[in-house]
This record gives sequence, structure tokens and C-alpha cells, in this order.
Amino acid sequence: MNRKGTIMKGRALQAAAPDPLPDERASLTRTLLLSLDESPDAELTGTWLSEAERREREIDRGEVQPVSAEDVRRKARALLR
Repeated sequence: MNRKGTIMKGRALQAAAPDPLPDERASLTRTLLLSLDESPDAELTGTWLSEAERREREIDRGEVQPVSAEDVRRKARALLR
């Protein structure tokens, strides 16, 4: 399938799906990530998925605030000067 067809399917999925609850988002995220690579290293993939789910829960509970990629880049550049 070409990239445009893939993007359209992804948009259709987003439009059709109601806003999932945090546990449902984690499950969907796990399924989508596992579908990206036919032969992922199971232990490493599981470790990263667990970390992503932990971070998502922390954000959802308001324990931490997300930082934009631009803010991270700006701070990294400042540290390297």
C-alpha cells in the first residue's frame, strides 16, 4: 500500500474511534507499535511499551507535565554552548 493510502486509513481510524480511555489508549498504542516491525525484540519492545504506558499514566494523573520537543532542543543547545 502506498503512503497516501496508509495515511488515509489512519485518519479514517482516528475519525471513527471515540476518544479512548487511558487503558484503551495504552492497548491501542501497544497494538500499533507491535505492528510496525514484523520481528521486534520482544523484551526490548515490552520494556519500551511499559515505559510509555507509565509515562502516559503520570501525565494523565497530572504528576508530570509534558515537554515539547522544541523546548528539549532549545535546552540541549543552551547546555552545549
